[in-house]
This record gives sequence, structure tokens and C-alpha cells, in this order.
Amino acid sequence: MTSAILAPREKLFLLLAVFALSTTAFAEGNIRAGNAAVSGYADVSRRSAPSDATDYALGINSSYFFRDSLALGVKGTISGSSDSDMGALLGPTATYFFWSQDSLASYARAGIQFGLTDVSVLSIIQGELGLEHFLLPSVALGPVISYSHYNSRYSDFQRLGFSVNLAIYL
Repeated sequence: MTSAILAPREKLFLLLAVFALSTTAFAEGNIRAGNAAVSGYADVSRRSAPSDATDYALGINSSYFFRDSLALGVKGTISGSSDSDMGALLGPTATYFFWSQDSLASYARAGIQFGLTDVSVLSIIQGELGLEHFLLPSVALGPVISYSHYNSRYSDFQRLGFSVNLAIYL
């Protein structure tokens, strides 16, 4: 005799099966002209100059698709570091989706940000490569690898970062 109530493990399996079968061609419809996207990210990166440190950042990126696969937007970041640097930055971005298939899409993003830290004015030139997996028709989650060049009054340095991005397409 079987019970009508599912065990937690069976519920998880059923949820994952429904999720796997329901993520179909969402990517293409979201990266078309006239659509917008808002994404948030959490970033952790390591740098060696001007001192060894681990950097942390939380940010938001808002974009509008002016052409299919091409979006322009604004990125804002609040960041901190293990060596006490804190900052708030804002600047323009351009995002190009160069591949999409079914529920996956890959993109390259470039941007520049300007802001203030606790000790100086800061500018960042950044490039990113990301992969988005559409969990729902308008919601995507994925990894991002970034390379940044920092320029401030006191130092010039680069960093390689990894972040997780959650995007909502409107």
C-alpha cells in the first residue's frame, strides 16, 4: 500500500524533474529589441596590488535592448575589501549576447564606473563574460567571470573576479 503523501526526498525529485522539463526556449525571446533587464550580482575576487586582499561587491545592472542581442544600461556597485577599502560606483555598460540556445544564453559586457572610496576617487574599466540559465521565462541565473582595471589617486591595479548573477527580464 502506498501513501498519498510524498516524502521530502520524493518532493525534491519531483520538483527537479518539473524544473528540468519546463526550461525550454526562454533565452531568445528575452534578448530582443524593446525588452529590458534588471540584474543583481554578488562578486568575490582576489587582487595582489597594491596589497594582497579579497574584494567583495554587491551590485545592480539595469539594461534596455536597443537591438536584438544588444543592450545598453547602467551599473551600480557597492564594494568592500579585506584591507578596509569601501566604495560606491556608478557607470554605463554595453552587453552583447553572442550565443543562445533553448534556456541558455552567453554574453560579453563592457563598462566603466566612477565612484568614491573611503580614501580617493576611483575609476574602473571592466569586461565580463557570463552565462545565463533561464529558470523561468523571465528569470535567469548564472556565473560571470570579470576582469577589471582600477585607477585611483593612490594606485593602479587589476583583478580577476567571479560572481553569480540573477537577472529578471521585463
